[in-house]
Amino acid sequence: MSGARVAAATLAAVLAAAPLHASSSPPLPYRLAVEVRWGAGGGPEAFRDDVARALADAFTGRCYAAASAGADDPSAPADLHLAVSLSALKEQLRFLDSISTSLAPGDPAKELRRTALFDVNVDGALTTAGAAPVQAKHFVVSVSRQPTMLGEDPQITARTFAVERIVDELGKAMCKGQDKLDKKIKAALTQPAR
Repeated sequence: MSGARVAAATLAAVLAAAPLHASSSPPLPYRLAVEVRWGAGGGPEAFRDDVARALADAFTGRCYAAASAGADDPSAPADLHLAVSLSALKEQLRFLDSISTSLAPGDPAKELRRTALFDVNVDGALTTAGAAPVQAKHFVVSVSRQPTMLGEDPQITARTFAVERIVDELGKAMCKGQDKLDKKIKAALTQPAR
């Protein structure tokens, strides 16, 4: 299996196994548009796309009636907008051996003696379609991953875990306490458009 297929399969398995923090109440009757963009420093577009798709998938049916990532569904206008800004990305691969030992051929177990570090700042803001603020959240995701078996790419695994943590943290902020959140949304929807 190629590295991209392994990453996609791992991401799908992690997101399916990690339920979003939703109550037993039905989803809120709003359509949500999710927009994820890079702030200061930029980063890989594939990671940004993974975060956007994962958020839309996680929020659909659990928190909101429908959610779409970017321009996935231009036919249905959204009631709410979740703008997520990713910034200050730091991605490193550290070797636990010296450089000369790490690069020398021979011992396949050297793959296990490396660590992937992945840090990103996340700012999420939930607003109405008219740009009235509803809720905001700022946090930092830091992941450190060392392979547990030969052939595992710790960088792909670290990115996958980072996506999972972003979805989890934004789910807590934008889904938890649906009654209170619904009141905030209704109050914001009654505000005049900006």
